[in-house]
Parts: sequence; structure tokens; C-alpha cells
Amino acid sequence: MVRRVPVTSPPFSAVPSQPPPKGKAQSPRPSAPRNVGESLTLAERKAARAIVAAYSDFWTQLRFRKGWAEPPFKKQDVLCLLDEAAGIVAKTRAELDKEEEGFKMRMVDGSAREFFHSVPYAPQDYPDRFVTDLVHATLQDGRGYVEGLTKSRRLPSVLLTGTPAPI
Repeated sequence: MVRRVPVTSPPFSAVPSQPPPKGKAQSPRPSAPRNVGESLTLAERKAARAIVAAYSDFWTQLRFRKGWAEPPFKKQDVLCLLDEAAGIVAKTRAELDKEEEGFKMRMVDGSAREFFHSVPYAPQDYPDRFVTDLVHATLQDGRGYVEGLTKSRRLPSVLLTGTPAPI
């Protein structure tokens, strides 16, 4: 006979129910993106997944796969940050599409690859700055911001407090 025990909470939770024991360091950010995925439409979620896939291509470069070079940071260390940035970019692009209809050719990841090579800090140590810088880089190409965006005009308010990406 099997005895069933009611489960009151999942065994693994991204948010601890109790504060960490004294002497233990608490991670500066939860393991899931903050409030981005909750506000995205289905089309925006699909676009965000495509953006994360484009970001992820950075780690599949031949020189990294063959061991000839090491990436500046590990993908698994920043995956939740990539999700968060992709959600912000998808939302921003959806708003731009509503304002200006018509065909748009976009580099899915913008200048993110160049940004990944030039990050001057450990992304896990400065997660908010990394997300802000990555969103800025994604909304730029080699000549600056795309689709009429500027740092002071039409960027999401969450980005205006951050520093621009060092590109």
C-alpha cells in the first residue's frame, strides 16, 4: 500500500522561503528572470526565445568548441540574465512594430556578440548592469541604435538608468 503525502510546496524553489543561514552568502539575483516573462505576449515570448538562441550562438563558435580559446564567461552563469534581456528587447521591438508598420530587417542579436567579447566585468557580479548593457547592445548595430532609437528617446525606462554598452 502506498501512502500519499500532500505536497504543500515544490521541493525546489527559486525563491527561498527562509533567509539563508548566517555565514552563507545569498546570491544577488534569483535564478529566474524578474517580471519580464509575466508581461510578455505569446508572440513576444517566441521572439525572446529566438533572441536567447541568437545570444547562445556565441558559445558555439568553432574556437570555443575546439578549445582554442575560452569564452569570457560561461553561458550557464548568465542564462537567466540572457532571458531577462531578451524579454526586454522583445517587448521593445513589439512596441516599435506597433508604431511603425512594414517590413523590418533586424539582426536578432544586434551587436551582442561584440559586447560579449568586450564585457569588462564579471556579469554575475553586476547582473543589472549586464542586462542593461546587453539590451543596449542588442538594440544597436555597427553604426549605433537602430530603428530611430536613441539612448534618451524611446528606450524602455528600465534602461535609462544604466550605462551604455561599451561598443
